[in-house]
Amino acid sequence: DQAVNERLEAYGGMIPAKKLKVAILEGLEFDLSFGSLFMLFSLLQFGGSEADDISFTELKVVLCMLSIPSTVIEKSLVVFKLFDTSLSKGMQIGDFGALLHALIGKSLNYLLEKVPFGREAFTKFLHRERNEELLYCYDEIKELLFDATTEPEKLYDFCNQYIAVDSPNEVNIADSLRTSVLQEVEAFRSNPSQKLTPKFRQLLCDVMEEVMDLMKQNSFRKFKQDLMKPNSVLTRTTWSHHKLKQNERMDYKNFLNWSDRCSSDLFFHFDGLRRQCERLLI
Repeated sequence: DQAVNERLEAYGGMIPAKKLKVAILEGLEFDLSFGSLFMLFSLLQFGGSEADDISFTELKVVLCMLSIPSTVIEKSLVVFKLFDTSLSKGMQIGDFGALLHALIGKSLNYLLEKVPFGREAFTKFLHRERNEELLYCYDEIKELLFDATTEPEKLYDFCNQYIAVDSPNEVNIADSLRTSVLQEVEAFRSNPSQKLTPKFRQLLCDVMEEVMDLMKQNSFRKFKQDLMKPNSVLTRTTWSHHKLKQNERMDYKNFLNWSDRCSSDLFFHFDGLRRQCERLLI
């Protein structure tokens, strides 16, 4: 590792891609110096990568993956080993929080739809922040949009709960959007139907987008900060589901059980980063 780091540092701030590739792929292990990471970070920015705000933790994952042929890579094992700071003794709860922070990135939707126990933990966090109405509103809009038919009463209840001024769980959307939704509800009330009009569907999509933005700007940002604490809401929730005490470590078997709860590839985010780096290092 020291020899690799020395070669990287010798290249200075502007590293030729071919030389960096050689330096990385010759004997790379899991540990990298801050300087080495920063240099690859600079290369990503210089190369015009979409990942110009990639974190150093994500870079470590990518470098580990670059050191293994893509045809034989076992992503779950690589990720587990990278974040197992105790070296094969199992992942501590703080290690797991660091993994989740890198895994989730900037995607609230990924947290809600992919990460095991992510929605449950985020709901608990929103309740603590007294902002849970945003997620409930988001979920109800999804249900309204994806239902083949919409019962008028269900639509009225939704607006009376989240959209109307002074409603019990009023969400803080733009006044113009609120007015448009309420006007469309009145039109729907005077001419009831089992299907939403295209205009109404678009308005609900606009509300969903604003609600998502509100969660991202405030609660999601705080939730990500919370992940870096030893006892974050998501790590505690995960440990509880696996019946682990807070000071216990998560072994690889439990880690696989956790990742297998996701119906698709949980680590595809790291795959995307790997592909971007591979393009730069050719």
